[in-house]
Amino acid sequence: AKDRKLLGSIFRSIGDPNDPLNIFGEGTADVRRDSMGIFDEATVGAPIDEAQKPLLMHALWALHMGLLLFFIHDTSKGQKKTRLLTDGALDLVANLLPFAPMLAPTTMSVTAMLEEAGIRLLR
Repeated sequence: AKDRKLLGSIFRSIGDPNDPLNIFGEGTADVRRDSMGIFDEATVGAPIDEAQKPLLMHALWALHMGLLLFFIHDTSKGQKKTRLLTDGALDLVANLLPFAPMLAPTTMSVTAMLEEAGIRLLR
């Protein structure tokens, strides 16, 4: 909670496409890779095909960024709404991971769509 003001300042920079530290820029690629590496470690043992991993790690990173943004704006006491949203998101992800093998055919089309939009998946 003490870091909400700092996070708000950081989000101003990462939200500006002209800032060298923008969320999708080369200047932040290593930070994204490190963050996704943590999600990769957290999903060890999950039934995820290697070809699916880059997309899944990006999805978890994007969820993480969304939760951080919500946290910055959460004025509920003790950021209770963020805690509830995070718990729900964690449950949802944990419940969906076993179905990852069934989503494998979709992985290539989603990856192609993202790359067509200019979002290259980090590996």
